[in-house]
Order: sequence, then C-alpha cells, then structure tokens
Amino acid sequence: MRPKPTPQRAHQHLVTATTLLVVCAAQRILGYALLLAIRQDRVLIEQRVDPTWHHETPDGYSRQKRGHGTQPRWCDRPPYTYQCHYRPWTHCPPPDLAKAAVKTPGNVVTWSKAGADHAAEVVRIKLSWIESQQAMWMQKSDRRQAWAALPAALRFLFRPRAWVEKVVKCVMRSGGLQDQRWSSVHVRNSPEKAKEVKNRYKRTMPEVVHHMDLVSAVSSGLGATHVLLQTASPTALEAMEAFAHRKGYTLSYTNNSRAERDSWGGWSSSNDAAMMGGTVAAVNAHLGAIAPVFLSPALSAWTYFVHSLMPPPAELVPSCCMAKKLASAAPRMPVGTASPVYLHN
Repeated sequence: MRPKPTPQRAHQHLVTATTLLVVCAAQRILGYALLLAIRQDRVLIEQRVDPTWHHETPDGYSRQKRGHGTQPRWCDRPPYTYQCHYRPWTHCPPPDLAKAAVKTPGNVVTWSKAGADHAAEVVRIKLSWIESQQAMWMQKSDRRQAWAALPAALRFLFRPRAWVEKVVKCVMRSGGLQDQRWSSVHVRNSPEKAKEVKNRYKRTMPEVVHHMDLVSAVSSGLGATHVLLQTASPTALEAMEAFAHRKGYTLSYTNNSRAERDSWGGWSSSNDAAMMGGTVAAVNAHLGAIAPVFLSPALSAWTYFVHSLMPPPAELVPSCCMAKKLASAAPRMPVGTASPVYLHN
C-alpha cells in the first residue's frame, strides 16, 4: 500500500501478500486492507507469493517451516495474483521491496502511534496480519460507517476483467438467463463447513431440501423458473437436478470439478487446478451479484461477498420473512430492480 504522493510525503506503499485464506475470506480482508490504506493515505498494491518472506512472528516461522503459502494460490500466470481475474487496483508501478522497513507491523496500539510504520516508504504485510488486526481499519470512525464502507471497497477491488465477463455471458446464454426471471441458489453443505458452524455458532447448515423450498417459493412468487446453481457438492448438484426436473425448472451451473469435502481452497499442487478454482470463483461471484434473486446460507462468507458485489441497495431478507416479501412483490421482477438476497436462518 502506498500513500498518494504529496509535497511532504511521496511514494509510500503497503504491499499485501494474498496467500493464507480461502477465496471469499481473503477478499473480505483485502477490503479491510484497502480501507486501512485509504486511512493512511497510501496506495494498496498486491504482491505475488514470495516463498522466502514471512512475518517475523512465531506463526510466521511456523508457516514458513511447513511450506504454507509458498506458491501462487489462484493464478498460474503473470501477475500471479487476483489481478488475473480482476481489473488492476492501481496504475502505480510496484515498489522496491528492499525499502520495506517494517517487516512485521505492530498491533493496533503501536500502529496508531506516529513511528516507523507510518514513516516507512514501503510497509509489507500478509493478510493474516490484517485479519488478526482487523479493527485497524475502523479506528476513530463510527463502526456502522466503517462496515458500510466495506462493500464499496470490495466492489472496487473485485471488478471482473473483460474475459471473465465474457465467460459469464456464455454461461447465461447457455442457461437461458437472459431476462430478469431467474434466480441463483448457493448450496453449501460440506462436512468441514458443518463442523465449523456447529462448533462456532451451535447451528446447522440448511439441508438441500430447504434450498428447494426457497427456489419453489421464488419461482412461484416471481416467475423465476430458470435457476443457476452454485455448489461444490456433487451430491447437492444431483439432488437439485432431480428437483428441477420434477418441477419443470431449467437448471444451470458452471462446468467444473466438485467434491463433497472442501477441496476448493486454492492450495493445489496443480497450477491448472489453481487457475480453474480462481476462475470458477470469479465467474460465480459475478453471476450471483447480477442475479435478480440470490439464495444463500446466512452463515457462509460467500453470501456476504456476493451481496457486497451487488449494486446498492441490494436487500437482505431472512427466510422467515420471505413469504411476506414475495407477497408484496410484483408478479414479475421489473428490469433494474435491486437484487434481494434471501438468507437461510
């Protein structure tokens, strides 16, 4: 990240390495990084993975020892970053990383003080540090205002490249998703996610049948008989195909490999698999963001990410309130209507 040049202060950066998190979590934390950059009048620049560099902390040394995050995660070609799939964040040239005086930034308290962190021409950080110090980007601001700014940051950072938009249009043409009468449904039901939700929230993820109920309600209320499915689960795909056949719906989905367990986190010994994972994520995120209706579990980071990419004001509607919302809607969705996101409780 580099501050905007001023007569007193020029050519300062904060450089992030996007290596440690699954795609939607990493993207959210990059939003934190951009807001932190803006707060310090810097320019955010993304760096490709550097296997020789890590934070000088116990966690940093541990990750380095086990070889975690030593190769590009989502892109197998230049620039080896999210910029493979998304438009450039800045026209500023990459900085000289030898000038990165701050190897391991301090915590919120030390960062807040005017010192080396502020004076350094280049501050080089990993997303894991941004995640652990995420309150940094909220300093001296109303928390509600900070959260309101985050979706705008994500919409700027994750503007798909033209080739990704072409793939999206191809998926839409092949699935008949050319008017406003279609919906997108995200099914998330891996064993790893179920364990996380149970341990962290004492909740359960919605079953596939609950997604079917929501799709039926949307189709009945709004005439959206074309459905775009987003799922990594082959079992969920098979169940939704049978459901769509019974109901007479047209079901579409991207053509990519699927597995019941979470294998899509981006770490792969295959460069082709890494690039495919990043492409599938970018295409499905854009499809979800432009869908007239997006159905997704509330306890999924993907839900928040896709909702953030939608043009405001995209409305969040809990499933408990969906019947009332649908009852008050027009028989057909007018073109240009803001996308509602129906959440599974």
